[in-house]
Amino acid sequence: MDIVALDRFIVEAKRQTYVGDGVKAAASRMGAHDLTYTVGDWSYRDSYFGGTDFLGQETVWLRDEPVWAMNYYGYILRPDLIDAGRAGATIKAALSVMYAEGRFLGGFEWRAHTASIATAPLVMQRISMDAKRLKLAGSRPTRWTISADW
Repeated sequence: MDIVALDRFIVEAKRQTYVGDGVKAAASRMGAHDLTYTVGDWSYRDSYFGGTDFLGQETVWLRDEPVWAMNYYGYILRPDLIDAGRAGATIKAALSVMYAEGRFLGGFEWRAHTASIATAPLVMQRISMDAKRLKLAGSRPTRWTISADW
């Protein structure tokens, strides 16, 4: 399998689905929210549950064979400081910049107005938050830190 082609497809699929507010697909499991993207022999599905507290899985198939998958989860510890809508909008803004650079793993820092996001590769995400810092949890191979002057 061509790893470069896989990486390019993953980035494009992520740009076209969650970040790009892609068309929702029929739920693959009861209660799931699914987004799909297909180009040629490549197919992608992001299937997640929840909202403020969430978990999900992204999968890529090449000619109907699964070739890559990633599980993730997240939650907000201090909803009195940030809500799901604001956290989601911040993440989408940062991810759109990272995907425009043609990548989706680590070594990325983004700043806009009063918020910033930095990533570090191959670190399990954990959430902790005080008045100025929020870390979104998940098993993605990236640690997200959202800093803002709330």
